[in-house]
Amino acid sequence: MRTNNQIAVFFTFKDLGINKYLLVKRTQKRGGFWQAVSGGEEDFDNGDLLNTAVRETKEELDLDISKDRIQDLMCDHEFEVPGRGTIHESFFGVILDPSEMKNIRLSDEHDNLVWSGDIEYLKGLIPFQKCREALEHFSQLNNFSSLN
Repeated sequence: MRTNNQIAVFFTFKDLGINKYLLVKRTQKRGGFWQAVSGGEEDFDNGDLLNTAVRETKEELDLDISKDRIQDLMCDHEFEVPGRGTIHESFFGVILDPSEMKNIRLSDEHDNLVWSGDIEYLKGLIPFQKCREALEHFSQLNNFSSLN
C-alpha cells in the first residue's frame, strides 16, 4: 500500500569534464512533464525512503544502485493532492559512473530523457519550483573533484 511519502532522485555523472544531470519526461497520460526519477513509498519499503529510491531507480531506469550511493539533498517539502491529502516529498541525488549510461532503460512511465550540463536549461524544463531548487542544490554539492 502506498504511503503519503514520495521521493525524487536526481542523477549526474562527469562527461569530458562537464557535470551532466538527468531528467526524464513522463508520458502524456502521466502529465507529460520533465522531472527527476520519482515515486511513492510503499509499505514494503519499511519506512526507509532510501529503499524507495533504490526501488524507483530500478523500476524507472532499470539501474541497480545501492543505498550507500544515495545522497540526501535535505530539500524536503509538502504539497496537497486531491483525494490523497498531504504528500511529503524528499529529494536525493546519485553520482553515476559514465559506464552505467549504457544500462539505462526507461520504464513505460516515461517517453524521453535528457542529460545536460546546463542547469538553467534543465530548471527551465521542470514545472515545480521545489524540484528546481533541489536540482540547483545537488549541482552545487557535487564538484566531482574526487572523480578526476
